[in-house]
This record gives sequence, C-alpha cells and structure tokens, in this order.
Amino acid sequence: SAFPTVTNTATVYNENDTKTTNNKASHGVTVRKGSTCESEPEDCSVSLRKTHTGVASIGGELEFTLQWSNSCRNNVPTATVSDVLPAGLELVSATSSDASTSTAGNTVTFLITPMVGGGVGQGVVTARIAGTATPGSTIINVANFADSAGHTAQASDSVRVRNAAEDCAVSL
Repeated sequence: SAFPTVTNTATVYNENDTKTTNNKASHGVTVRKGSTCESEPEDCSVSLRKTHTGVASIGGELEFTLQWSNSCRNNVPTATVSDVLPAGLELVSATSSDASTSTAGNTVTFLITPMVGGGVGQGVVTARIAGTATPGSTIINVANFADSAGHTAQASDSVRVRNAAEDCAVSL
C-alpha cells in the first residue's frame, strides 16, 4: 500500500499585490511506517574520563579510575575500553564490577556487554611507577573507548614523577 503524503501550504496576502500567482508555497512529506525517532540515527554520545590517586614517586602505586558513560537511549551490544600503560608505569592489577577485565603485559582491556543506554560504568587500573622513570618527568596515560555502534572516545591523565626529596617533609 502507498504511504500518505502530508502537505503544508503557506499563503500570503497583501491587498496591493497585483501578482497573486506567487503568494502560495507548499511542501509535501511522505509518511512512512516506522518514521519515529527510533528508526532515525540517535543524537547521542559516549564519554570516557580518567583520573588518578596515589603517590607518584618511584615505586609508588597509583590507581587510575576510568569512567565510561553512554548517553544513547538504546543499549550498545559491546564496548571496549583499553588502557595501554606507557613507559614508566608497570601494571599491578585491574578490576571492574561493570565489565569483564583482561590484561596482557602492560595492557588492560575492559569489555562491556552490553553497554546500557543511559548507563555508566567504571574500572580501576593499579600501576606502579617503574624504577626506570625519571624524577621530574611527566607520564601521560591514555585510554581509548570504542563500541559496536561506531562511537569512540579517549581520555588521558598526566602524572609528574616526584623526586625523592619531594616525598619527605622536613621541619625545623
């Protein structure tokens, strides 16, 4: 069966107008089955946030908290957050109650199945400042998000490796 067309017509009138053939405009829209918001692409986004706590001196441990969110109203079947620890950081552990967690070398992967529409989740990566890190240097830790709907996000957190003298407080 054919789908109906809805036509919107606008007409203008001016009593001094001598050319009335150009006073009307119309535009038709064909109504299709399922032409609701659900069948159109969603205007939504995902986000990834990364913060840390802990002592940033050689041998000190840091906890990087990664928080992901989905502003889409629909679930996404699968999503992955990966955190490849850069030189200067050594992986200690990784956990999440919102995703399955796997590690390989200095890489942590959180697999979220499904990523619930409107939902948030988080994972924690514990890392140690390596003995090879240079005091005073900055280590930038970057994590990436990708899902099966094509959304991507990235978050980073910088850590300044402290000198041993900065860890001691001297008072006289």
